[in-house]
Amino acid sequence: MRLPRVRFTVRRMMVLVIVVSVPLACLRAYRYAIPAGAKFFPFWFASVEGPRLESPDRKRVVQVVFNDAGAAHSGNHWTWLIADNWLMGKRVVAEGYTLMRGPIPWRWTDDRTISVEFTAKRYGNTTRGTVVVQLP
Repeated sequence: MRLPRVRFTVRRMMVLVIVVSVPLACLRAYRYAIPAGAKFFPFWFASVEGPRLESPDRKRVVQVVFNDAGAAHSGNHWTWLIADNWLMGKRVVAEGYTLMRGPIPWRWTDDRTISVEFTAKRYGNTTRGTVVVQLP
């Protein structure tokens, strides 16, 4: 028994393009709002933008975002460092607790590498150590 041959028409091609492109567009829009590596509810409802850290060559930018729940929050703030990619969207490159008293202890070691100090816990000022992030 022979299977019927499927004709590849314009209508079928349009349906195929829609079936493939709509989920990809939705994922890209979601990654524009919520970066990969961050949980939806804390990031969407309690995030506050911090400074933008530009590399020495000004080609890479890391956005600092704090989890600040306002009056419901006490102690150190959970902090995300977010890098943006034009194709895949935003992603978390480092995260941890930072002190809100004073500047964030960070420095660029070269054009692609940034190091950030996070605290060990939500309360207190003991440093956990330095996190070194290599950006693409």
